[in-house]
Amino acid sequence: MPSGQEAWAFTWKARAHLTTHGVVAFLLPTMGFLHNHASNSLKARVRLFEESRIERVVNLSDLRRQLFDSAIDATALILFRNIDPEFRASDYKFEYWTPKADLNLTIKRFIALSKADKSMLRLSDVRTNPLVFKQRLWMRSPDAKLFNYLNALP
Repeated sequence: MPSGQEAWAFTWKARAHLTTHGVVAFLLPTMGFLHNHASNSLKARVRLFEESRIERVVNLSDLRRQLFDSAIDATALILFRNIDPEFRASDYKFEYWTPKADLNLTIKRFIALSKADKSMLRLSDVRTNPLVFKQRLWMRSPDAKLFNYLNALP
């Protein structure tokens, strides 16, 4: 299991039991699934995104202390389904949400999702940029465009 993260086993097992129209929604550790840059974790992440149809990723890293009082690790909600064989080669898009810590969660116990916290990512982003989930946790689309421009400079 990549980086010793046991949640990968549940993910692979769930994929094996999915029906044609079934969807899996798991709360998974962000370090093991989105932020880890170890070689085996990167390969597993790319494989999951290539062999599944990721619908949505909600990175709850900034909310971990508000959601789970004694949380050590941050979590992400990942929704996925099995991919159609003919769809496999396409560079599909998926939603990536990064809600931020908010007093509404502490006081009223609800999560406010802002349009600013939503990005549309592509499979090619996951394949080519191992930092995409961490970068988009804090960058909005204009920030990401500027970062990519500056990053391309010598």
